[in-house]
Amino acid sequence: MAFFGLALVGAALIGHVVALPKATLCTFQLFFQIPCPGCGMTRSIQSIAQGDLLHSLRMHPLGIALFGGSVLGFLGGVSYLIRGRDPFWDLLERRGAWLAIGLVVAMLGLWIIRTFVVPEWSPNAA
Repeated sequence: MAFFGLALVGAALIGHVVALPKATLCTFQLFFQIPCPGCGMTRSIQSIAQGDLLHSLRMHPLGIALFGGSVLGFLGGVSYLIRGRDPFWDLLERRGAWLAIGLVVAMLGLWIIRTFVVPEWSPNAA
């Protein structure tokens, strides 16, 4: 629960940053000279924290899923403290493998489309 609480606080603090530096810290991009599958995720979360949903979708559509999962994890932890049970964790125990496979397939599919099919959709083109 502490992790998810810190993630929410971190997302709120990122929202106060006016601009991220242009220097890339992504090892994948440094070696291969193409954006990584998670490229734009930080800027997506930053945009959500600032309330700009459209820009968040432009940077990385799965940023909303990451943010939503963090919120659900935090609320599930609070629920566990109050009621002794976490419905989000129960869902992950039942369907977590399928959810993880779906997210990996979505991330890789999106990366292939944004990198090789329609490069203008890359967050670096913005």
